[in-house]
Amino acid sequence: MVALQAVSSFAMLFIGYTIFYNPHLRKHPADLIGFIFMIFAFECYMSFSLYTICPGPGEVVFAATVYFDTSEASLLRAMNTLTHSFLFFVYATLNMPTVLEICLLIDLTWTLK
Repeated sequence: MVALQAVSSFAMLFIGYTIFYNPHLRKHPADLIGFIFMIFAFECYMSFSLYTICPGPGEVVFAATVYFDTSEASLLRAMNTLTHSFLFFVYATLNMPTVLEICLLIDLTWTLK
C-alpha cells in the first residue's frame, strides 16, 4: 500500500510539474488543474510518509530537538503539537482541491458564456 501511494504521489507531482513547466500546456485553466494535482500529490505524500520517514517515535525526536527535554510532559506537548499540525495539513489538503475544483467549474462556466 505504501509503494502504491508513493508511486501515485510522484506521478501526480510529475503531472503538476509538466503542466507548470511545459509551455504548450500553459493554457488558461491549466494552472488550476496543476494546483489540484500538486495538492493531491502532497496529500498522498503525507499518507505514505507518516511512518516511512520516521518509523520510530516521532514525538521523542521532536521533543529532543525542539523542547530539549524528553520528560513525560515534553513528550505529551510534542505529541499534541505534532497531532495538531498534522491535522491542519490534512484538513487543508482535503478541502483545498474542492475549493479549486469549484473555482475551475465557475471559470469554465464563465468561459462557456
